[in-house]
Formats: sequence, C-alpha cells, structure tokens
Amino acid sequence: MSQKITDTAAVRTVTAPAIEYTTVYPGLKDLFGIGKSRGWLLLSTGKIRGRKFGKRTLVECESVREFMTSLPTAR
Repeated sequence: MSQKITDTAAVRTVTAPAIEYTTVYPGLKDLFGIGKSRGWLLLSTGKIRGRKFGKRTLVECESVREFMTSLPTAR
C-alpha cells in the first residue's frame, strides 16, 4: 500500500512507496494463490524474500510480484 500525502494549499498529491508484507499462510494464498508448502519452498530457495518478525515470517509482496513476472507466459 502507498501512503498519500495531500498538501491542500498547493492541491498536490504525492504517493510515497511503502513496502508491503504478508504472512506465508494465509497471506500468500489470499493475495497470490500460493499455498503454504509452495510458499515455504519459494522462501527456502531464495526466489522470494522474507523477514522474521518475532515468530512470524513475513514475505515481501514486491518479491512475489517479481517472481510472478519472471515466470513464462501461458499459451
């Protein structure tokens, strides 16, 4: 998600990029249709990036989008 900052005096909107994270499960399933086992496999092979936050593993959504666009197109 991006944060929008609006300056009412100049009527200008600036979109600041924000890094989005999701959980391995059910987050990847809900957002991208990637199951739990496949999500852990992609993390362990380094195809997507994750971060530890306490006991949780959070997945960087942009890395999943990059992985998805690197896949071949369907015919």
